Amino acid sequence: MSEKEYLKKLKRRLSPLKKKDRDSLLDFYKEMIEDKMENGKTEYEAVSELEPVETVAERTLDEYGINRNDPKVKLKTRLSPLAIVLIIVGSPLWIGLAAGAVGAAVGLLCGALAVVVSVVVACVCMTLCGPIVFVSGIVRLFTDVGSGLIAMGSGLVATAIGVIGAIGIYKLTVYIIEKIKNRKNCSVSR
Repeated sequence: MSEKEYLKKLKRRLSPLKKKDRDSLLDFYKEMIEDKMENGKTEYEAVSELEPVETVAERTLDEYGINRNDPKVKLKTRLSPLAIVLIIVGSPLWIGLAAGAVGAAVGLLCGALAVVVSVVVACVCMTLCGPIVFVSGIVRLFTDVGSGLIAMGSGLVATAIGVIGAIGIYKLTVYIIEKIKNRKNCSVSR
């Protein structure tokens, strides 16, 4: 970490302090880094020999009687003017991209739901209409044996496919519900 990065992080962590106290501490650490560099260390070596920013900030805030975990104590974060300008100027772009992403997600969910509903409806129709076609095949046997046999076979096949599909959908639904229950149980027990 460079000197600039270290001091910037330290400044942010010490933001609950008064400006005068914070600046005094930042000057102290800046001098420490510069002293180490004068003694032949590189900037990164000098910074790496210091305590981590979090340790320095926590100890310092404790010395000043400031509890970091107190909800009233907030770390100050400031956006640079350039960041504010980029947010404002770029808003048409990122708002459009966000709306597009939401639209794509909704479209995918609706498409998946449509596929599921169509499979369920197909299974229900085949299960209910198969016996009707079978019975109509029996009636047709008296007038045309060939078409009657075809209708009876088609009715049996449609019924079988519908029943097998319904059983598969039922088992898949039970499996998904069990997975969801297990996830909830795991997250509750943590």
